[in-house]
Amino acid sequence: LEIAKYQPIDLRIEFENPCWAKNSVEHSIRVCCLNKNTWTELESQIYDLNRIGENYITSCNLVFLIPEFADGTERYYIYYDDSEKPSPGYTDHVNVEEAYYRYEPISGYPLESYYYKITDDGYIIYTIAQDGQFMGYNTSQHVTKMIDKTTEVMPKNGDLFAAFDFKYCYDEDLFDYSSTSQHFVSGEILTDGNLMVELVIISRSKLKDLQTTARYKY
Repeated sequence: LEIAKYQPIDLRIEFENPCWAKNSVEHSIRVCCLNKNTWTELESQIYDLNRIGENYITSCNLVFLIPEFADGTERYYIYYDDSEKPSPGYTDHVNVEEAYYRYEPISGYPLESYYYKITDDGYIIYTIAQDGQFMGYNTSQHVTKMIDKTTEVMPKNGDLFAAFDFKYCYDEDLFDYSSTSQHFVSGEILTDGNLMVELVIISRSKLKDLQTTARYKY
């Protein structure tokens, strides 16, 4: 289907023979696509390497994208070797980094956020809040999808919003609730590759009775 084009494939691969891989960048693994008698090497990425010895792996996760020319008749092949190979040198399309933002449109009611910023070919795609506040509300585990071709984090550039904290109300007043958006515990970038990034955020409620551990992958 047309919607399948550019969709990510993320597979766990186990190797029957020795696979040379020094790290997630220098390795012998290649993904090739055969379409109408034409071979095309596809950009790919590996992560979560299961090592055996210094320069060999027995398994890993493999990421690649369905190409634009896909029509359902193409075939995909994974090649690897037991000897050293040069780095494939793929373009680093996606990145994730920590950032900070503050904006105070109304005095005493700031929009403030310590967040992870995910970019794709130079454009900001998502922001994922570690800690912050918006009109008196805490924002850990809150995700904002930005409008197309965004290069600056501003309220006007937000498109969609989703909150992945857990909360419950224990009384009737506006702020009588316990939520895992209230206290940031820790965050870690797990993978920052050329096609995929992954991070984890742990947050707790102010009453320390709830905790959210969320992994985000783009």
